[in-house]
Amino acid sequence: MRYEKLVKDFADRTKKNLSAIERQHKYDATVFETTQLVNSCLGLIVLPRERDIQRIPTKTLDELQKEGGPTPCMINPSDKFCDLKDLIEYLRNAIAHFNIEFTHDDYEEISGLKLWNQSNRNSPKEREAKLSVDNLRGFVEKFSEEIVQNLTE
Repeated sequence: MRYEKLVKDFADRTKKNLSAIERQHKYDATVFETTQLVNSCLGLIVLPRERDIQRIPTKTLDELQKEGGPTPCMINPSDKFCDLKDLIEYLRNAIAHFNIEFTHDDYEEISGLKLWNQSNRNSPKEREAKLSVDNLRGFVEKFSEEIVQNLTE
């Protein structure tokens, strides 16, 4: 099936693939839904931001939270995000440069991610944040809705 609107269609297909893996994981332990979630972030955060960042709505993080958006826990409380675009830029950089560390619960299941920005591998980490898997999943869902509504390609 061909792409009509590249960014929108790619985001839709990425969401459907993520949902399929999540459903399959319930019956098949050889698929990894959290790994797919991070892979899906490439299609739902990184790629749309590269094509159409000016169309990402300017929303405060309070507005985003009220709509079910993420609540990243900053490791340094003085680090903050200004708005949705700032958060997208942060997530884009962390994911695209693989500045990710997976955190685990007491049962050794992946429970969240630690993400950061860094000028280069030898420089100190900047703006470190933690997100639970559920929080990241909710954000991916919410942001992909924004893509469908606001992005043109």
